[in-house]
Amino acid sequence: MITRDQAEEAVNRIAESDHHYAEAKTEVERATWLCKHVRAVMYEGVKGSTVEERKQAVERSEEVGKAEDRRINAVLEFEKIKAERETKQLIVDVWRTVESSRRAGVNI
Repeated sequence: MITRDQAEEAVNRIAESDHHYAEAKTEVERATWLCKHVRAVMYEGVKGSTVEERKQAVERSEEVGKAEDRRINAVLEFEKIKAERETKQLIVDVWRTVESSRRAGVNI
């Protein structure tokens, strides 16, 4: 059974994580843009006889690898925060349902 204290803690954690959630989401956007930018810059300087050879050379570059690592780390951090917030919201929703049923005289 979820207690009132657990529900309050869940609400507080959701509220406290708003700014961190927004920052993490923004970092995903920033890192995604950086990946595209690095690829574009690298593509201009890569030699190759075909478009496919140039694309492959860009994908093998250390710069693209670093940009992708940053993007993947940003996505991971964002998804962890998002999952925690969703779990806390579920706790609140279950508590609300149980309390409503209790007030209505229904045993769960």
